[in-house]
Amino acid sequence: MQDINLPFVGGIRLQLGLGSPLSWEDICDATAVGGVGKTNASVPFLTLCSRGNTQYAPGASEGSQVTVDAIFVMNSEIRQRLIDAVDARETLDFRVAVDPDETGTPVETHTFRMAALGYTLVPSADALNTMQWTFQISGDITHDYFDLVP
Repeated sequence: MQDINLPFVGGIRLQLGLGSPLSWEDICDATAVGGVGKTNASVPFLTLCSRGNTQYAPGASEGSQVTVDAIFVMNSEIRQRLIDAVDARETLDFRVAVDPDETGTPVETHTFRMAALGYTLVPSADALNTMQWTFQISGDITHDYFDLVP
């Protein structure tokens, strides 16, 4: 087992939820995922005891905008599914699975829904053809942690 106190390379996968009940399919075409998270709004307030100094409380959360860079694979069913989701303005289930040992059993997951906002084809004459997807996290992110015993 990987020492959970050390950094590691790889072992984190983006997965698409399919069917009912959900089964998780790795998005193996993905080369990078940026922006998974959320930000709490900052709500300013004053009280009789704050002596004129504004204080802040966390407000409603907003999911971040997420970009996914991927290799363009012609026969990728997931690529076709995501293009269809953008066209249909769908919200899909996603999960980030952390599996440092790459055993197929994650030790940590972050599960959320994202609105499929857009995609961009990035053709190239001298490198791999790629795509970039844009999503918006919709709703909460749930976190599950398993077997995190050092």
